[in-house]
Amino acid sequence: MKRTLCIIAAALLMVGALSILLVAPGTSEAESSMTIEDGVLVRYAISNNDTSVNIPATVREIGDEVFMNAKSLEAIGIPSSVKKIGKRAFYGCSGLTHVTIQNGTESIGESAFAMCSRLSLLSLPTTLTEVGDGAFAGDVALDSVILATPNPYFFLNENVLYNMNSTRLVSYIAGRTDADFVMPVSVKTIQPYAFWGSEHMKSAYVSNGVETIESFAFCNAAGLESIYIPNSVKSIEAYAFRDCRNLKYVAIENGACDIDPAAFDGCAEGLEPEFDVNKSAFRTNAGRFAVKKTASGNKIVSGNEAKKINNKKNGAEEAKTESDKNGDTGSALSSVSGNGKSVGTVENGGSLVVNSVWGTKAPYKPVDREHPKGIVGAGKIVGGSAFIIPTDNYNSFSGNEKKEKNTGKNTVSYNVTYER
Repeated sequence: MKRTLCIIAAALLMVGALSILLVAPGTSEAESSMTIEDGVLVRYAISNNDTSVNIPATVREIGDEVFMNAKSLEAIGIPSSVKKIGKRAFYGCSGLTHVTIQNGTESIGESAFAMCSRLSLLSLPTTLTEVGDGAFAGDVALDSVILATPNPYFFLNENVLYNMNSTRLVSYIAGRTDADFVMPVSVKTIQPYAFWGSEHMKSAYVSNGVETIESFAFCNAAGLESIYIPNSVKSIEAYAFRDCRNLKYVAIENGACDIDPAAFDGCAEGLEPEFDVNKSAFRTNAGRFAVKKTASGNKIVSGNEAKKINNKKNGAEEAKTESDKNGDTGSALSSVSGNGKSVGTVENGGSLVVNSVWGTKAPYKPVDREHPKGIVGAGKIVGGSAFIIPTDNYNSFSGNEKKEKNTGKNTVSYNVTYER
């Protein structure tokens, strides 16, 4: 009997030894917990101690929800072997701070990196061809997105991701800190959940190329207080502004715009759009509407009552905006050329936009003149808006400055020819 027990014990020890050998030398316990089927990572038994993950080069696809709610993860590197990242693959990874996706990845699924509240740095590859709805929704700390160039499918400008022709707004990165957003007039479609979690954006101007504001386009735009919807918009679909709880004023230029009854579900009680409002009136009126808490719930108030609620916003900030618009210290003119052929002009007080939605005195960001050689960049014209994309790939640069006789202001002219 004792001999039999010894044989069984020896056999168990051999099985245990064999199990240990099955984990290759240098492979972590976490990596040994992966389940890969035909190149698809379908399961990852992550522990509370795993702060980073090395995806094996044998993985071609990260399956749906594989790392969802893995709160201990802090960093992820996606190797070049991975072609597709599935839906909600890293959804809710609240400890994740930076993600690097190497060239090779082509598709990022719906909500793949959504609700990663600490994610601050995201690097996207040149091979990227598809970004699903809400891929980066709710990433409120994400203020640095890098899109490797050249990418023939997407265009990134000031942390807003568009398709290459800038006709579709793919994602307004939630960590973007600008208070106002003027949508390029080239935009015709807003991707669902594009503005989810954008807590810094207070005021938005929809492009006059948009005809329909589709469902969930501005859903949960957390900081949005006022929005201008131009005459081109003929319909607003259900849940387009769902849970925009800070939305106080909706100005619609088209009095015949068809609005679904559920378009503003979850917004303040009593919120009603004002019709036949032009851009100038919107800029004037946005501060005189507010949400007031009452015994029966929230309601929209206007006039003096709203001014008392919004007194901080209606004072110094508006004065500063007017000063920025009218008190420019110099005027810049930059002729931007590609392959020797002019593709557009940037003018008006050192701004980056000409023939813009607001006209020529819009308070856009000034041209950056800190570069040792002045304005150096590639130009991209989208629907009348000219963007300067910083680059060192330029063929020639020249600049001159002269003082205007009538105004006494200095006019700076730059000419840049760049390589695509």
